[in-house]
Amino acid sequence: MSIGLVIAPRALLRAFAWGRRSRNLYHGEVGDELLDLRLGQLRRRLGLDASPPEPRAGDVLRLAGWLLVATPILLGAVALFLAPLLVPLWLLLG
Repeated sequence: MSIGLVIAPRALLRAFAWGRRSRNLYHGEVGDELLDLRLGQLRRRLGLDASPPEPRAGDVLRLAGWLLVATPILLGAVALFLAPLLVPLWLLLG
């Protein structure tokens, strides 16, 4: 999410708002009935057959909250990845 905020903030907000207003498959049975659905039928079932909704103020606030959680996690992961590369450089310069 944090990278999406930098690359395409409006698209991220629209996708977040759309995801908040759609349904998902987590609470249902996954079986042959679901696999037999055509794409249009599945989109209707999930509420994805209409145009994406306009983001509301609540969407912006909730997205900001998730970004407050996601950004430190991303930065921590990047730091863990870069640490082995930076330590030898630090030893050479120090």
